[in-house]
Amino acid sequence: MANYLSEALKHGRRPTSYSRDPKERKLARNLASYTSKSHDFYDPIFDKRIRELRPDWFRKRKPGKNKKELLELAKSGAKRPSRTEKLGSVLASYTCKSACSYDPVFDKRIRELRPDWFRKRKPGKNKKELLELARSGAKRPSNMAKDPEERRLGNALINYISKNRTCDPIFDKKIRKLRPDWFINTADLRKEELLKLAKSGAKRPSRTAKDPEERKLGQVLHSYLDKSHGSYDPVFDKKIRRLRPDWFRRRK
Repeated sequence: MANYLSEALKHGRRPTSYSRDPKERKLARNLASYTSKSHDFYDPIFDKRIRELRPDWFRKRKPGKNKKELLELAKSGAKRPSRTEKLGSVLASYTCKSACSYDPVFDKRIRELRPDWFRKRKPGKNKKELLELARSGAKRPSNMAKDPEERRLGNALINYISKNRTCDPIFDKKIRKLRPDWFINTADLRKEELLKLAKSGAKRPSRTAKDPEERKLGQVLHSYLDKSHGSYDPVFDKKIRRLRPDWFRRRK
């Protein structure tokens, strides 16, 4: 999370999802998921920290060029712009309740003008593929995978289970019942693992250990305990220090 934070802040301006740079698009998607309360990957600690560092990234934009262009496009009778285009991307952000730039006034106006732009699609290929994948025992598809097919399914899954206009509560319930492991918070699992290790009397895992498993545990432990880190967890910090004060004694 710290690496992500530093990468995002290097941009100066807020990274956009319609940028030509794939790295910036990835940063924009991650930023939206970490700071949107309706998203599975929402991180309240990171959200608070990034908003304190860059409040300008979260100010509501004044009605401007994009909204005028979208209204003109709607009135002209043209088809809805694709999300791969700049206007399509900003249209989605203005009309999605879970987005930081959601505008209820514009949302209502554009839906009255063009209800055909917002008709729900019939359950199709993506849902069938996701259910087949879930039944096969495969891992959850990632929306950041290098493989375009996996990335497509990962994005579709997020859309169907997120609390926004593309959510399908029936599909959401069905897929969670089939694969509850797809929806376990990995951070919670790691914290449980660290607490078990602490209770066992084992030594503190090192961030520089040769063993990759120990090194990984050492790194995540540090991220949960470092107040300057986006993943800092004060409740976990207090609990682990109470269990193992010896892990935190300064070396002579």
